[in-house]
Amino acid sequence: MLIAKTVLEDEKYGTDVISNLSDVQLGAATMVRRVSAMSGNLANQPDRDLARMVFDDFSTKEELLTLLPLKTTMRGVDIYNAVKEFLVEKKVPLEKLVSVTTDGAPAMIGRHTGFIAHCKGDTEFSNFLHYHCIIHQQALCAKVIGFEHVMTPVVKIINSIRSRAKQHRTFKVLLEEL
Repeated sequence: MLIAKTVLEDEKYGTDVISNLSDVQLGAATMVRRVSAMSGNLANQPDRDLARMVFDDFSTKEELLTLLPLKTTMRGVDIYNAVKEFLVEKKVPLEKLVSVTTDGAPAMIGRHTGFIAHCKGDTEFSNFLHYHCIIHQQALCAKVIGFEHVMTPVVKIINSIRSRAKQHRTFKVLLEEL
């Protein structure tokens, strides 16, 4: 993209071409490569923190440890196996796990075959608390309390912004400026 900006910047229709290029969706292989690269970059700091587990100021940390790809199916057992394999590989003491936050998908919270059910059935895991993601909690509260007149337009606006890559980038720039 930088090359396109440099080469086409002074051309008659250069800004249009650059704009169209920025709207091009990335392929699946490119996205997988980028997710893998982000995962590798994110791993360094949490690895150092996990080695200590108790911090000098006795603080707790909430960090994104990794992004784990699920290559075939995305059932609760598949998620459980991938997460447990990662935690064992990183030597994270499972008995020190305090809480897990998930979305409300059946693969995550299913009573018998969900990720949480598999973790709770494993004696290596402690008796941890399970939370529902705050974003989903807000949506559930809005349904119960009756904020449809507020939430419906907000969700429409967000979906509209997120559905168009150029609008999304422009909106992010606006927020950064504010």
